[in-house]
Amino acid sequence: MNIKTIFSFAIFVVCILGYSQDSKMTIISKDLKKVKNRITGEIYYVKKNNNEIRHGPYFRYLSIKKEKGLLVKGKYSNGKKTGDWYYYTKTGLLSRRGIYYEGEKNGEWMYNHCDTENLKSKGLFDKGKKIGQWSYYGESNELLYLFNHDTGTISDIKKIDNENKSIEPINEILPVIGGKDCFYKYIKGEFVCPEVLRNKKFSGRVVVYFMVNDNFEMIDFHYETDLDDELGHESIKLIKNGPIWIPKIENGKYIPTRISVPFKYSRL
Repeated sequence: MNIKTIFSFAIFVVCILGYSQDSKMTIISKDLKKVKNRITGEIYYVKKNNNEIRHGPYFRYLSIKKEKGLLVKGKYSNGKKTGDWYYYTKTGLLSRRGIYYEGEKNGEWMYNHCDTENLKSKGLFDKGKKIGQWSYYGESNELLYLFNHDTGTISDIKKIDNENKSIEPINEILPVIGGKDCFYKYIKGEFVCPEVLRNKKFSGRVVVYFMVNDNFEMIDFHYETDLDDELGHESIKLIKNGPIWIPKIENGKYIPTRISVPFKYSRL
């Protein structure tokens, strides 16, 4: 089997997670308590008989003191995300929105280009998995690619035969749809520091290795790290849930391609 190794770059992520003494809890009803975390900027509600079960509206702000700079808005039901969720950039632009059901993405989701209001991609989720045909757009909002997640096929919408309306396969493409800069911002926006690292200081690397096969599937994940294994698991999760990766082409055919993505984490 012909296998190529491509694309390796480093990502620096600062892990921020609040200490327990930075959370203020207020009883608001016989069933719920309101939690305000000064460090993480979160406001949410928990069950009165179990502080670990979130239930009700959720907000995250740049500054919780005056509730300025909304970053995330959504809702929990018995500890799981539910309904419409909205995510914003630090400049206030909508970066993505979609629906959760029983803690998993379901229905239509839309992602915008980094720091712009232009569409980056849109399509459907079913139980947390992308399904059907997704559309991917350029920075000027032009439709670039169509990717069918059921069949693992991708097409370049720019190369259309006007006579029969057929779409030719891509010959050259960035290894990750949207490019490296947007991938960096996706990682930093989606990263969640593992609970086991609460109140701990650390600095180190996680390198994730995986294969993209000729059907555009990401397989054979593993990682190397000098940090807690939970950061390795979180890094793999981010890549699996992120943008589509494209294998190399040789002689007009896609071939299995190895990819490595180093992460540098710190919490000091």
